[in-house]
Amino acid sequence: MNPILKHKVFLRIFIFLFCCLICSSKAFNICRDGYICNGENFSYDELNLAAISYVASLSPEDAASQLFLVNVAGCRRFLPVETYYDVYPENEENSIELKQKILAPGGCLLFAYNIADDYMQVMEYIESINEVYSEASLPLPHIAIDQEGGMVNRLKGITSSFPSAKLTAETISPDVAERMYYSQARQMKYLGFSMNLSPVAEPSGPENCDFLLSRSFGNPARTVAFSVAQINAFEKARVCTVVKHFPGNTNVDPHTGLPEIKVSEVLFEQYYLKPFKLVLTTSPGAVLMSHARIAALSGDEPAALSPYWIKEKLKGDFFYDGLVISDDIFMAALTENGFPPEEAAVKAIEAGTDVIMLSEKRFAPALRILLDKAAIDETFKGRLENAERRVILSKIYYGLLEVYRENGQLKVVNKNTLADMDYRFNSFEKEYDKGMELYDRYFN
Repeated sequence: MNPILKHKVFLRIFIFLFCCLICSSKAFNICRDGYICNGENFSYDELNLAAISYVASLSPEDAASQLFLVNVAGCRRFLPVETYYDVYPENEENSIELKQKILAPGGCLLFAYNIADDYMQVMEYIESINEVYSEASLPLPHIAIDQEGGMVNRLKGITSSFPSAKLTAETISPDVAERMYYSQARQMKYLGFSMNLSPVAEPSGPENCDFLLSRSFGNPARTVAFSVAQINAFEKARVCTVVKHFPGNTNVDPHTGLPEIKVSEVLFEQYYLKPFKLVLTTSPGAVLMSHARIAALSGDEPAALSPYWIKEKLKGDFFYDGLVISDDIFMAALTENGFPPEEAAVKAIEAGTDVIMLSEKRFAPALRILLDKAAIDETFKGRLENAERRVILSKIYYGLLEVYRENGQLKVVNKNTLADMDYRFNSFEKEYDKGMELYDRYFN
């Protein structure tokens, strides 16, 4: 039997187990169920109006900057690398004023070189980011990282030992994995992270195993079970999970080339899409789009730039209502195949993307393209405003922004993250010990 087709029966058997697992899920759905802040319950309609008002209070530049997830410099003290002048370099007349206004992305993506030697330094570096944003009256950024475990373990030596997806699925049950993931998520939350680019919800097969390696949980049934366990755990800890890479990949690394998925439509539906569809029922906070191209279904556009995959499939057929994030638009899969970053940014937003990821530290040129497009295209302007609102709702849900009532009106403000630093130091140490105890019990 074809190794892909033989897993169809596993998915059918797995439905019952899956339904049991999702009962504990803390769904995001852009605050559809409302939200409790400082002991007060706010409805979705209230939060939505508050987010719209808050976006309107920002400058067009700061509002549109919410749509970027960008790598940042340093690991000890955060310093912005761009100002408004980088958006408008032709405006020499006001250059002094423009250079005094920092330009900062809505999300900061940390790589291994952004991680200092110990957890206190990591926490202090993240707080230096929040301090700069607060002083500039900017909404606190999502602090994001790829913390999958195994070979993609950016916090190695900081948080408790974190095995790969493959080893986890081969060694422990989904219930135990959820406990391990919850401990890891709490440690990350105490450090200051609000977003984790994980889990990889792609089953491993002949077409992608050389690229995914140990990053995949394995067959479709395991992929669904352990992805759900991770989502449940991280969302419970109020860390936004980013399911990736929808709708799949091949053995071609998108950092170096364009993945072309060429399996039949039937196999693609069963092996690639069905696990994603089941996993997304848990309403993770975000989905990361891949750069793969599936010519038989969506023509020449990579998935991250495709209205078919984002609007029609993800948001339409799968009813997904969380944030949609592009994979890095500086990857060779796009830049070497006719989609330069500035053009890719526009196409991604038009396709339904909410957040654009860049591994580079400068996003002003791409931001300028979006602002210029919005100035002449009302439809595109509306799309930007909708994405900005959704990002702000996400930041409210994950505790970066707080909501309160003042004279009958809702106000949105940055959370004071510095107030509880001693508590977070102590709590991190206790959670680290719990995580190591779990690891030693099951993996040593």
